[in-house]
Amino acid sequence: MPTLPREIGWLLIVVYVFGLVLLMTVGLNEGSFGETPFILVVACGALLVVQFARLVAKRTFQHDSARPMLTLATIALTVFVIATFADARLLLDTEKVPRFIRVTHAGQVVLLASYLPSILRGVPERRLWSEVRFGLFALFLILGGISVMLLSPRPHGGVFDVQTEAARALLHGENPYRSAASPGDPPTVLYASALAFAIARDVRWAPLVTLVVTGFALRYIAHRGMRPSAHLDPITAKAAALAASTIRPRRARATPDFRPASSLPFPGLAEDAPTLMLWLTPKAYFFVEQSYTDMLPVALVALALVAHLRRRPTLTAALLGVALSAKQSLVWLVPLAILLGFGGLQWLTFVLAAALTVTPFAIWDYRSALRVVLDLYGGHPQSTIDGLTPTNWFFHRYGIVPRAAPGLLSAAIVSAVAAWRAPRTRYAFALSAMMTFFVFCVLGRPMFVGSYFFLTALAALTAAVAVGERFHQG
Repeated sequence: MPTLPREIGWLLIVVYVFGLVLLMTVGLNEGSFGETPFILVVACGALLVVQFARLVAKRTFQHDSARPMLTLATIALTVFVIATFADARLLLDTEKVPRFIRVTHAGQVVLLASYLPSILRGVPERRLWSEVRFGLFALFLILGGISVMLLSPRPHGGVFDVQTEAARALLHGENPYRSAASPGDPPTVLYASALAFAIARDVRWAPLVTLVVTGFALRYIAHRGMRPSAHLDPITAKAAALAASTIRPRRARATPDFRPASSLPFPGLAEDAPTLMLWLTPKAYFFVEQSYTDMLPVALVALALVAHLRRRPTLTAALLGVALSAKQSLVWLVPLAILLGFGGLQWLTFVLAAALTVTPFAIWDYRSALRVVLDLYGGHPQSTIDGLTPTNWFFHRYGIVPRAAPGLLSAAIVSAVAAWRAPRTRYAFALSAMMTFFVFCVLGRPMFVGSYFFLTALAALTAAVAVGERFHQG
């Protein structure tokens, strides 16, 4: 059985715990603010701090046997599917029973069970079956998302209304800020919803398509990154090539294998797990139904890392620039982009791509643009009952009003330390981004379900990069 870096297991735990926190938000408004989410978030923070400390100390990956990690991942994913199967409120805001979605969930359980023979018995899987199985997971997600939109033609939440009205206004040449119910929505998010509305007449297609695209990008990063590097010695390079071969032959049981454990044929779940942790998160369909766009910047960052993997630095910079304009908090990508080794042309492309997507909206209504960029994150108090952060816990328990300063300061420190000390690798970029946005969101801004889904996707992205970089990091 091959090995996996311990860091991958830790990251998958973070993704799963965020999923549990999302699971607990179902009845949050119906009861008092509990301490369990607070404890889980603190535990995630501790795991991330340990990993970040190892990163800046330039430690190599510590490899453990892949069997326990992947077995637990299969069980955890099955629990997610069953939890969603049992409670329709996790899926969408409707009184109708999602019978068809339960059929897709049954199929997901069967597909998850198909990983176990390879994991428990150490039997290599054929590449063709791995690809077909992943495609079936994607198909079930798409069918479930379409079913959600049919079951709930008009959600009861305010996000759908804001996005739809802003889209209509923009398509008619009107100022989307003046028609939106909330002036705090960033202009590029309104533009994304307008584009989705123009194409499909339903803005909820945007998060569904984005979720699918992100999942395929994560799997590409995890699989393609496993190919041998020119920096590896010839023996390790040959072993890595065997692990990433298109068809993995069955090893004879009587023949001893003297290759390093980390180079043995790799179980399919290792490269699928980051995507499945995201796709099978209990609240995934809820975000589709409510037209949340938190996946948009993560998808752009994932595609940028795909371009970086294919050695296209200018395209990487352009995609990161668009991601920078897709969400106000993505401004932290500026110092973190140092870790991708940009040259002068890439930095210019990075800045121009961000400016070109934002400038038209800023000129249109510069006061609203300044508000969504500066005031929303810099001065908005976090004092709402549905915020799931340690600072909000202190507010409910002791009356201490949360402020933005701790999050802003912590994110600035983490990004500065990463730019100064972290190695110039994709893994360092992904983990540093995860750590920066974690402290920024948890310590300094209102944390709602959308924010946790954003962090869940970032953690899954980091895990995918770690899987792909396992040969290159030791």
